[in-house]
This record gives sequence, structure tokens and C-alpha cells, in this order.
Amino acid sequence: MRVTAQQAAARPGEAGDSAIPKKAIWEALRDCKDEQLYNSDLSVVDLGLVYDVRVRAETVYLVMAMPNRGRPRLMRNPGVRKVVFEQTWEPGWSSNRLTEEGRRKLGV
Repeated sequence: MRVTAQQAAARPGEAGDSAIPKKAIWEALRDCKDEQLYNSDLSVVDLGLVYDVRVRAETVYLVMAMPNRGRPRLMRNPGVRKVVFEQTWEPGWSSNRLTEEGRRKLGV
């Protein structure tokens, strides 16, 4: 298989080299709502709680600011056999991590 310059510069799973599309992972995470802010209909993505998503073969690795219920939703994606969740406190979460959609829904 020939590797393009773009594929060589991308992290594994981001260059179309994985059976699990990273876009599908992000879409599934957008369906994971924060239960503490259920009236605002905010996802963990909109809140900026997802720090990193990596795909290696059939495993999805998440680095997030706090635990959530996104793991079962990710397991429903075709090809995902395992989800590894890593909780982190660094860097600390702040409102600067909110997406534009998250800001709009919160009115900030």
C-alpha cells in the first residue's frame, strides 16, 4: 500500500487507515449528554470534556476531563471491540474548552 504525505503526517486512525472512522466516534460522543446539565442538551464534546480520541485497530482510546456514559454508545459503532477511557485532571477544564454550539446552548 502506498502512503501519501498526508497519511504519513496523520496519527494512526486519522488517515483512513482504520476500519473505524474517527468521524463516527466524534458523532457518537456528540450524542453523550452531560446529565448534570440535561436541560441545556449539551454533549460532552460541546462542553469540551473530550481531550483526545485515538483509534488503534478495534480499540478506541479516550482522554476526558471526567467520567461519563459515552463508552456504551461508542461500543455500538461497527468495528469497535474495546473502549479505553482515561480520566485526566490536567489540563484543568475551563469554559474556554466549550464549542460554539456549547456556548450557544448555555447562552455565553
